[in-house]
Amino acid sequence: MSWEGLELEHVCDAKGAPVVRFTRRGKRLLEVDAEHVVRLQPVELDGQAPRELWLATSAGAHGNRQDLFYTLAEGKPRQVLEVSTDEGNLEVKDLDGDGRPEISGFVSEYFDALAWDFERPLVLALQGKRWRDVTSQYPERFREAIAEWKLAVSRSTDCDAAQALNIYGLSLLSGAERAGASYVAQECPYVEAWFTENRRKIRHHVRHTHFSQPR
Repeated sequence: MSWEGLELEHVCDAKGAPVVRFTRRGKRLLEVDAEHVVRLQPVELDGQAPRELWLATSAGAHGNRQDLFYTLAEGKPRQVLEVSTDEGNLEVKDLDGDGRPEISGFVSEYFDALAWDFERPLVLALQGKRWRDVTSQYPERFREAIAEWKLAVSRSTDCDAAQALNIYGLSLLSGAERAGASYVAQECPYVEAWFTENRRKIRHHVRHTHFSQPR
């Protein structure tokens, strides 16, 4: 079974909410909440026909973006992966040269208890039938992200809580927690008290940020 003959419409459902509707020969197969469709393209993920379908939706100019990947199962679209990003920065590319693409980009999580966002790199690889978070195998991604945050600090008048949180959190995930804490202590004096008070909480939240594939 291929994607041929499958139709996608961006319509409103019975309640007036915008959705992407999958149909075949007039039969409704699936509806996906989607205020805006920002990407719709076939993509090769597992090396087997047919290719998967990449559907990216957004809630608006500043809303979260959902990157959804579908395969065909018994002629019907079935979601195999969902990744939420702020900037729509995902890339599908073979990073390790094994002939199969990885999915990479940046994801952001809002820590309610700290009232700040934590942004981290993400690399996903297909292992068996599941997508796994293999970001730890790409330490340069953490180093590059830390360097970007430090550059932002160097260009600002003072280091704020968001910068301290992200530099420390990324350092923690890269195995350089002490270096991250030392940097915050030296370069972020205005938020040092906040950081010291919340360091344990930050550590807990950062260590529990992980990708989980929907079943």
